[in-house]
Amino acid sequence: MRLEEMRREQAALALKWWSGQTRRDFCKWPRNPFAWPLDAAQLDRWWLACRDNGIQPLVAVDEQEKPFGQLTAAFLPENRVHFGLILLAPSRRGQGLGTAMMLAACQWAARRQARQATVDVYACNPGALHCYQKAGFAVTGRTAAAFVFEGESWELLHLARSLEQLPKGDEDHADI
Repeated sequence: MRLEEMRREQAALALKWWSGQTRRDFCKWPRNPFAWPLDAAQLDRWWLACRDNGIQPLVAVDEQEKPFGQLTAAFLPENRVHFGLILLAPSRRGQGLGTAMMLAACQWAARRQARQATVDVYACNPGALHCYQKAGFAVTGRTAAAFVFEGESWELLHLARSLEQLPKGDEDHADI
């Protein structure tokens, strides 16, 4: 698999990947800028806003050039990068592709001089937490009651990993 810069028309892939998912699942995206239900116009505005604000949307593609995941990378002071809006096609979950995508994103950021990567995840999303931990991220902090969904308070976990010793590789890919 490899990462590539997301093209404008690829932003709408999220619509397909969210099809059949619940509002609760949709809300598990920390700092989610979208309204439910998601539509193509929101995704197009988001893609343009990312480009205008220095946030890089990335898409993961498999060996057959088929997109299966996405994330954003926002570079922060002190050579840090924050990954967000991480999404994997439901049919591709449970195959190690989320971990491979995160490792490829870390390599991508390291080649761009980032020394630390961060990501946030709600504690009620154990699958995503496990994926990030397998990619070398560790919990560095917590925000209690960061989000309330239908009366249920969700704790937000802050994770980080060093990119200092990460092999930078020649391409934005990861072998699984």
